[in-house]
Amino acid sequence: MNYGAFESRSVAQLASLVGVVAALCIGGCGGDDDDGGDSMAGTVDPMTGDGESESDGMDDGDSGSSDGTDDGSAPLSHATDIQPIWDQYCVPACHEPGGEWEFNNLSGDAYNVIVDMPSTQNTLMNYITSGDPDASYLLHKMRGTQVTSGGSGLTMPKGIGTEPAVVVPAADIDKVEAWINQGTPE
Repeated sequence: MNYGAFESRSVAQLASLVGVVAALCIGGCGGDDDDGGDSMAGTVDPMTGDGESESDGMDDGDSGSSDGTDDGSAPLSHATDIQPIWDQYCVPACHEPGGEWEFNNLSGDAYNVIVDMPSTQNTLMNYITSGDPDASYLLHKMRGTQVTSGGSGLTMPKGIGTEPAVVVPAADIDKVEAWINQGTPE
């Protein structure tokens, strides 16, 4: 493998980064210029080489949505956006009446079963803690971080019988996290 091209590109990116950092230190970090302009305008992104942007990439407070979400995304609801995830990945043969984990029934409407309700595997966490993804054990179980969060068991969903585990797409896991961040609306 030829590492020469990689090394010269990395050196060029590093040099560009050093230049940007030096300019920020000498010229001050951000803020308005005396003429009211943006002091970051005209800089070059050291990783991509893109430059001459008039935006500093900072949130000016006007980009938030009027629907109360912090990230500008559309509001999510448990019934419309989240329950279908449970129905597809968690309910069949596991979290339903007659399933392996039927005592934690997620079929129908799981909202009152999981939101702000204590987990049985990690008693220091709720299954879902409104507004706090890090304290939401089901999210840890979906991401495979349940053990490092103080819990146990397998990543969900696990395989049933001889069936292999189905992986929940990252977009669906991210949707659950966004819903938690939005305060778990029904």
